[in-house]
Amino acid sequence: MTIEEIVKGESKNVEFKQAIPKNSFKFTKDAVAFANTFGGKIIFGVVDRTHQIVGVDGEDPFKLIDAITSAIEDSIEPMLLPDVTLQTIEDKTVIVMEVPVGRQRPYFIKSMGMRKGTFVRVSGESRQADELMLKELLFEGSNRFFDQTVFLGHKITDKEIEKLCRMMRKAARDNSETPEERRAVKGVTKKQLLKWGILIEKSGEICPTNAYEILTGNGELPVTIQCAVFKGKTKAVFLDKKEYTGNVCKLIEESYMFVLRNIRLAAEIRGTQRKEIYEIPVAGIRELIINAVLHRSYLNRGSIQVAVYDDRLEVTSPGRLPMGQSIERMIEGYSVPRNQGLAYALHYMKFIENWGSGFPRIFELTKKAGLREPEVIGGDMDIRVNIYRKHGIAEIPAEKPAEPAEKPAEPAEKPAEKPAEKAVALTSRQKEVLSKMKAGKEYSTDELATILGLKNSRTRELMKELMDKNLVVVTATTKNRRYIKSQ
Repeated sequence: MTIEEIVKGESKNVEFKQAIPKNSFKFTKDAVAFANTFGGKIIFGVVDRTHQIVGVDGEDPFKLIDAITSAIEDSIEPMLLPDVTLQTIEDKTVIVMEVPVGRQRPYFIKSMGMRKGTFVRVSGESRQADELMLKELLFEGSNRFFDQTVFLGHKITDKEIEKLCRMMRKAARDNSETPEERRAVKGVTKKQLLKWGILIEKSGEICPTNAYEILTGNGELPVTIQCAVFKGKTKAVFLDKKEYTGNVCKLIEESYMFVLRNIRLAAEIRGTQRKEIYEIPVAGIRELIINAVLHRSYLNRGSIQVAVYDDRLEVTSPGRLPMGQSIERMIEGYSVPRNQGLAYALHYMKFIENWGSGFPRIFELTKKAGLREPEVIGGDMDIRVNIYRKHGIAEIPAEKPAEPAEKPAEPAEKPAEKPAEKAVALTSRQKEVLSKMKAGKEYSTDELATILGLKNSRTRELMKELMDKNLVVVTATTKNRRYIKSQ
């Protein structure tokens, strides 16, 4: 412990004690709280309010260490083994008790029992764990995942299982980047769902797990995303709001499109080429929503919240960070899945590429777009991520794009310019596509295929033809692609 760390004061990882309390509960509850959350240090010999270093001089420090370790051993269950040492700071001797992150959660005060004696660290204080937190600790301590436990009250049929398998395969094909990748997608089987923990066999019967209910959106779990647009930088005045429910694919797509409808689309001119782009990278928006769906706590009854403010996009995911995770490690790409079955499913459906790659990708995309670095806030009760919007980008005037579209037709009389004439010639099918696409509206491949009554593969071919003629613009070139008609 350094003087600089002491000056910073107490935090979620540090607790000061002026002396060793006669009532050991005053520090054993802090040890329990640290073990149940992120680990931490208790410093004996520092005044908590003033940060004055008074030390433990005048008493035998080794006897004091024995008293501390005995109180920990006698009071806490399961057994907790902190590292207790002596340190000299400003010629004063202090005792530093370092409590590691516990692996046998929940830790609790024996005399109070598990229900009342379990404490966690929240906003720099040791607080009694509520029922929700206690359940999360029990899952973590037994190395189990909530989403892979059986969902009671739903007797599943083979028809329902087949429906989920079809939905997952369709999503995997739709999220494929190339025709080859799309053709390589294999169907999901009941055996695979059992292996992933989306189904479970119990007493000879196939039962759905919580992951199945999350994926299908049919159960009583909180599979909801609340979206809103606010005026200004606070929640004082909202301009629009939507609440989306249903299967995971629908949730991700609808909330993603809500954001795109409510941020600016701008034009970037490079030489003679005009490219339409969103002020926030669309792949980053989608990644952020997918991360919230994957890593939220489904024990928590709250909803994911997606909020668009004048200066930022804010996504809040219910649930504290899981054991072994921190905001710093998360940003670096270290993955601690809270929902293992759901992670397998989203990976198969190509919503996620590599586990842990989400946040590094978001930071990289925003940096390339010239945006302020995203903020990741919280960790005690929920996780909030802010991506800041790009100000000063003018919206595209409705009439301005018309000029480039007309220029290729001007030299049509000259034989040398006939290739340009060919570039704007349209087939009847291409004309039909353009007539059905509304100006300013974005379409996914699925949406266009439904409108046109075509297969996704043929729809992609048509969009490629129109993109080559500069009549359609794609907002992203990856699996998150959306098409918009050039104006």
